[in-house]
Amino acid sequence: MRNNQIPGGATTGRTTADAREDVSQSLTGRRGRLARVLGGRVLVWFMFLRAAVAKDIYVAQNTTGSGSGADASDCCSAAWFNTGANWGSGAGLISPGDTVHLVGTITTALTVQSSGTSGNPITILFSSGAIMTAPYWPSTAAINLQGYSYLVVDGGPNGTIQCTANGTALANQVAAGAVNAAGNNITVQNLIITNLYVRQAGATDSITSGGIGFQNSGLANIIIRNNTISWCYCPIWIGWYGSGNANIQIYSNTCYYANWGIATGDQEASSSLNGLYIHHNRISGLSYWDDPSDNNHHDGIFCWCVQGNSTLNNLQVYDNVIGPDLGTGANCTAGIYISSLNPDPINSPLVYNNVLYTSAADLGVPSNGFICLSEVTGGYVLNNTTDATGASTPTTIGLRVYAGSGVVVRNNIFSNNGLPIYNDDTTSSGVSACDYNDYYNDSGDFYYNGGEISYASWQALGFDSHSLTANPLYVNAPAFNFDTQSGSPCATAGTNESAYFTTDIAGGSRPSGSGWSIGAYQYPAPPVPPTGVHVVLP
Repeated sequence: MRNNQIPGGATTGRTTADAREDVSQSLTGRRGRLARVLGGRVLVWFMFLRAAVAKDIYVAQNTTGSGSGADASDCCSAAWFNTGANWGSGAGLISPGDTVHLVGTITTALTVQSSGTSGNPITILFSSGAIMTAPYWPSTAAINLQGYSYLVVDGGPNGTIQCTANGTALANQVAAGAVNAAGNNITVQNLIITNLYVRQAGATDSITSGGIGFQNSGLANIIIRNNTISWCYCPIWIGWYGSGNANIQIYSNTCYYANWGIATGDQEASSSLNGLYIHHNRISGLSYWDDPSDNNHHDGIFCWCVQGNSTLNNLQVYDNVIGPDLGTGANCTAGIYISSLNPDPINSPLVYNNVLYTSAADLGVPSNGFICLSEVTGGYVLNNTTDATGASTPTTIGLRVYAGSGVVVRNNIFSNNGLPIYNDDTTSSGVSACDYNDYYNDSGDFYYNGGEISYASWQALGFDSHSLTANPLYVNAPAFNFDTQSGSPCATAGTNESAYFTTDIAGGSRPSGSGWSIGAYQYPAPPVPPTGVHVVLP
């Protein structure tokens, strides 16, 4: 207890109780004065907050009603949206935190004029039935976010961006775009994007139309989700360079009738990206970009890092369904193609719970494997299911590892492949560990160090001592349902990979029952499978 003293050191002679009472009275008085002062400030602050409340602004192709933007009957015009003076802080301006509602049919490309702020993004939201349509959109896209940040583009219930006359046999052949961006902290979601370029299979044109595209340095906190994109060269494209690129998430998109489903890669030397997550996407119908000279080289998912002293860390590709109709001959390079070029490391990519398959029309593809890892450092290929039903030729490969090292391969089903594993690195081990897989109805040969070898010779190298060559008992392979049924030998034959993940492609827990399953699906399946797992696309 501090002694009750006055300046100079003399005591007051009063008791501690007296002092406490004085302090109590003093604090009571101060609280009263403080409340009165703060009351005025709170009132001012509340009035400020009311002035800063996020606004809803409605935009149509042309001005409607009063043109105030207050509701769907009084819309501002697309030209108003494209005018920089209408963006900023203040009444009647598009400000951070505001939502711009697109109404009706819009035929003019929209160009964002400023950024939102952290916690207060500017949202462009398609109202029910809203559509952006034109014979063709420019390469700068129907919606151009430029280099601005803290933005959301939301298709709402059925927002659509389309071209009406762009394609091989149509009036225009233009590299159209739907959404173009170059900023950070951006989400693009819930859009229907179609007919950007309607290409005829076997044509010779090579128009690089794109659905949702990002290209810049500092691409951080990017989310592209729940979009359905068809008929364009590349539905989702991320070109990154420089530094500050981090946390890019691409998930729950459906992409078909395209050359590449999802493509990401470095655009300049000495660039870096930390955190690229591609998952729960559905990709199909790549054959419409077949070319007589095999120039297009389809890939379901293509990630690269090749420009010189660049790095890609923490790449995860999981829970995707790729197939069928992937193309013919050398037109399709891979279902999942991860390509590095030393000394540009892609460090320890994690590829798991993916289902990749072809139909009888896809003979000879993918030419470099359902999964291809080129010059990666490390890497994990776990619990994937690949099936080449009707396409069992020597050029059909389950997994190809080229000029890499330290790749771990476990718990995968490789069925109906010509070569289940193609380890063609002649200077290093490439595949460093391989076990607990199921090889069913494959040709029986593996490729290792420059030549084909038998399964027994492959095992003699120290691989697959716990693996199977049994029928995995798919639920319905002809209908492309590669879940496993009761009695599958894969049900409990896997090894625990919970250090990397604990669910299967359908969201079921691993393990369930008495152990880990081999393949993308854990057996037994969850009581109520989530929707969208067994999607068969056109």
